Amino acid sequence: MSAGEVLARLRDEIRGGSATATQVPPARVEHPIFAAAAPTEEARTLPETKPPPPQVPPTFPAHPATRRTLWPWAAGVVLLALAIGAGVYFSDGTRRHANKTLRASPAGRNAAAPDARQLLAEARTLRENEAYLLARERLQAALALEPGNAAAVAELAAVNALLAPAAGNAATASEPPATPATAIPAASVTLIRRITGSSTLQSQVDNAGHRNFYEAGNAIDGKAGTAWVAARGAKDVWLRVEFEREVTVSRFALFPGYGKDADAFVKNNRVKAFALEFPGGRAFQFSCADRRASQTFILPEPVTSATLVFRVLEVYRAETYGGDTPISEIGF
Repeated sequence: MSAGEVLARLRDEIRGGSATATQVPPARVEHPIFAAAAPTEEARTLPETKPPPPQVPPTFPAHPATRRTLWPWAAGVVLLALAIGAGVYFSDGTRRHANKTLRASPAGRNAAAPDARQLLAEARTLRENEAYLLARERLQAALALEPGNAAAVAELAAVNALLAPAAGNAATASEPPATPATAIPAASVTLIRRITGSSTLQSQVDNAGHRNFYEAGNAIDGKAGTAWVAARGAKDVWLRVEFEREVTVSRFALFPGYGKDADAFVKNNRVKAFALEFPGGRAFQFSCADRRASQTFILPEPVTSATLVFRVLEVYRAETYGGDTPISEIGF
């Protein structure tokens, strides 16, 4: 039925009222683009859906360069550990060597006493350096250990002959009379238990490449070529001597500079004036000649004491090493 016929029929029914109006929905017309195509067989059969596989993060092999960069770090750690261990070992060895040297030093409390042969050798060295009084002390100590030592007796006679003109009287050249064992002994280097200095100059290397040390024990080692030297520029320069027991101090011997050689003597300060100080406030002052030789000083009166202090009061100042005041030897 055409659209016109439909409309005409509707008008007749409305006008005649003979028939009940029946609403007929219009036909649906779709645009060809949106028209649904007939389902195919493939469309009717839906494919079976499967869950996706689990996601696994990819793994990559380590690059060869990355493995190689670990070796320098490991080698560095090993070398560092070895260096620390070596430092601790050598530091401990240095401390043991220093303690051993201190125990073996003449200034140590438990220093071994020299034998007659060593004392004789020291006496000959002192005689060659014109330290006659110190040489005689060494020889007397050697004879006390070995009374029949012919070499020590001959050397003592030679030293006494050299001392006789310098002292101006025969009493100085002769040996002191023997004293009873209960008497207070005369002061001697061999009776020194300990010697300490106000300070010490650090060790130095000389032009020949030898390292020199300047500890207080050098002042009683019987060698004019060594010396105790206080710290450079020190204002208060002194040596404290402690004996094994009370002794009688009636004289004092001093090599007032560096006796190593004539050049070293003039390039360093030399003692011009000094004092000997004893417990109880007793003190005596002396003046030194500017001479490279051992000089002997007689105290105004003997003093019995177990300690004394040698203190430098004035120096002949040198231009080269004006801050150093070496003391090569002291004696009694």
